[in-house]
Amino acid sequence: MAEGRRIREYVETFAPTKAQTIQNPDEHYAAMFEEYVTRRSEVIAELEPEGKQATDEERANPLLLMGKSRANRKQAEEVAWQEVVLDRYPPEVDETGTPLED
Repeated sequence: MAEGRRIREYVETFAPTKAQTIQNPDEHYAAMFEEYVTRRSEVIAELEPEGKQATDEERANPLLLMGKSRANRKQAEEVAWQEVVLDRYPPEVDETGTPLED
């Protein structure tokens, strides 16, 4: 399933031992992707609460507002990735497949 491809590639590459224990990988990674998207949306909502007004400076220079919004979205992606993927599947090996030391 395409939605969970990035998550699946990470887990199979960097946490191969845990990846081998996953039953029905397509469903598992699709569910993880849905959870990732939900968590990312929650973090964005926390960073950009509904009804929050732009500052005078942001209204005077919309690029500031766009930059802040992009930074918030990037931060939300990183938080969601950490919580949904990395916390459950910490890396076991490096990018060459060499086991990491504890």
